[in-house]
Amino acid sequence: MRAEGKIKVLVVSSNDTFRGPVFSMFLQTAVDNAGLKVEVQSAGMQLLPGDPQDRIPTLAVQCLSRHGLAVKGHISRWIGNLPDLDQFKIILCCNQRIKESVEGLRLKTGTRVKLICEPEGIAQPENNPPSYRERIEQLNQAANSMAGNLVT
Repeated sequence: MRAEGKIKVLVVSSNDTFRGPVFSMFLQTAVDNAGLKVEVQSAGMQLLPGDPQDRIPTLAVQCLSRHGLAVKGHISRWIGNLPDLDQFKIILCCNQRIKESVEGLRLKTGTRVKLICEPEGIAQPENNPPSYRERIEQLNQAANSMAGNLVT
């Protein structure tokens, strides 16, 4: 999808299987509701072996349904396979380690690299429903609080 005139934001997580795509969905909803011209995408610093389609954990899918979000068909992407990182004005990172890795890439001058939920970021959930629900709530709150600050 080409979004002319929109600010492009990239959300980077470890594997693009939970935090990145979920935060991207919440953030896209928040900026759309605010009437902002922003396009949000996600990618991972690494990919897990195997088929990249439908990798979001089943527990996450179940917990996301509470928010009316469906992630069916999400295809995990590796940041190294993106055709042009310079298209992104803002890169949001899920934790400090990822932020440091992204800052080590050759980015266009003026690209803003930020951490979601300063100063720690958002941790991976443990493999149980309460942990996924907690992370989803954190991601939702962070997206809503960051949405208005993206274009300033």
